[in-house]
Amino acid sequence: MAQRYTLAPPYAPPLTRPFPTLIPWAIARAEPLTLAAVISLSFLHFLRIYDRGFNLLDEGFVLHVAERVLQGQVPYRDFFTQLTPGAFLALAAVFKLTGPSVLVGRWVTLLLGLAITAMLYWGGRQLVARPTAALAALAFPVWGIGQGWFYPNYSWFALCCAVAALCCALRAIRLTAAPDVSHRLGANPLAWHAAAGLLCGAAAFCKQNIGLYAAVGLCAATLIALPTPTPRRVLSTAVLAAASLPIPLALLLWLAANGALDGFVRDAVWIPLRVFPLDMAAPYPPSWPPWPVPTDRPGYGEWAFRLVCLLPPLPYALAIVSLAVSTLLHRGAPTASHRASLAAWLAFGLAIWATAFPRADFDHVQVALGPAFVLGASGFESIGGMLWRRRGPFIASALLGGFLLAGVGNARLLHMGPDWTLRGIAGSAPRAAGLKLDHDEAMELRHLIGEVRRLTEPGDRIAALPWNAGLYFLAERRNATRFDLFIPASVLDDDMPEIERSLATAGLIVLWTPRDPFVNNTSFDDRYPGLDRFIHTHFTATAAVNAYRLLLPASG
Repeated sequence: MAQRYTLAPPYAPPLTRPFPTLIPWAIARAEPLTLAAVISLSFLHFLRIYDRGFNLLDEGFVLHVAERVLQGQVPYRDFFTQLTPGAFLALAAVFKLTGPSVLVGRWVTLLLGLAITAMLYWGGRQLVARPTAALAALAFPVWGIGQGWFYPNYSWFALCCAVAALCCALRAIRLTAAPDVSHRLGANPLAWHAAAGLLCGAAAFCKQNIGLYAAVGLCAATLIALPTPTPRRVLSTAVLAAASLPIPLALLLWLAANGALDGFVRDAVWIPLRVFPLDMAAPYPPSWPPWPVPTDRPGYGEWAFRLVCLLPPLPYALAIVSLAVSTLLHRGAPTASHRASLAAWLAFGLAIWATAFPRADFDHVQVALGPAFVLGASGFESIGGMLWRRRGPFIASALLGGFLLAGVGNARLLHMGPDWTLRGIAGSAPRAAGLKLDHDEAMELRHLIGEVRRLTEPGDRIAALPWNAGLYFLAERRNATRFDLFIPASVLDDDMPEIERSLATAGLIVLWTPRDPFVNNTSFDDRYPGLDRFIHTHFTATAAVNAYRLLLPASG
């Protein structure tokens, strides 16, 4: 009998055996893997810009006010701010652990940006396909937070809380539309509505209009579109609204206990409502598009800037049109859950966009671009799907990809310095260690901070007029006045006696002298002639650094 031989299967090297199993493993985990990719790409983009540039006005104001809180000062009583103080308190708590530093503030901003991006992706998945949601979420780090305001701005703190509130509202919608899922998970939709309201209150704690508008928008969407009977919609809306109140009420009680409630009403209620619109917003009419576009290189990426400036009004109309057309034609008609989610996104996006007014310039529109891109992606995908079946995600992804490619290389912080030459200022300002600035800006700041340190002692009280509070932070000197910005929307005529008494105690005044295009094209002497005369009567110019004049108290 012939002997049988069995051929052994070809030998497979151990390293190749697992690879066929990776595909089903990745498919089963596509959602977390996509989210991880979105966060990773955002992080890599942020690393390109997080340590570049410094804004003595806006960034310096945030850092300096956080330090004033760290020193034990109470908002509205000891220093002026038109904003609710949540962002300053949070940053002061971070500084308590790490010490005051520009780079620490930038890392806080980076973490806020990653959190907002991740939540935009999750919220976008309630409306659109996975690739579309990923690209729409990536538009926020590229075109939103990464375009020029990359510092611990109060808007990013508030927006992070507001987007989290939206995600809670979307979760409540999903549980309401699928009660069996709600029962299985042991989750109560009302608890998610309460969480949404609480987060709106936290957003209002960081910036009052973002939290208030977000709460109103989500309440309206819940009342109108929640897929449940009317009594349940009313109850859910009431829970959301009531839950938004405890944090603001706690702030008011704390301010009253510290003798700052009257100052809060004046600084953060009266001035933003009555003074700011007249004295500050007049040069910035709420018109679209908000020219000029902020391009440092003429013609480079300008088309993308113009389209992005136009973007916020368009997604809402696009989403409404797509919803109406799909319903009328019965093509891709959305489910009740999808309709309610779209209503929540629309109400939220409109609310955040409204906070940009009346300062409708590109910088102030940045905070609205994240929600706008998600809603725009939803409209593109819906309309594309109605025109070409199953092609909606492809069309939306192609359009979003074009915007991303245009924005990745066009972040303003990437275009600094002659021949891309960057310098640091850690030698004169240790708190700026690791920061990279334009060569000329670095030279000016080193010289200016060196002069401030030469003419004063640590702990001395100085005044930087009409703004540039970053000098207090970088030079490690205290502000002699209650004000960090001397503009019509912060300093009133009734404040002049107090300001003159405060300036009389200053050991140095740093006066920025150029004619100012920011407000009515006036300089400090035109805006506050009486205060300018007081300064030049009681102080004597002793040094100059470019446009800065350094004045010491007059002898005798």
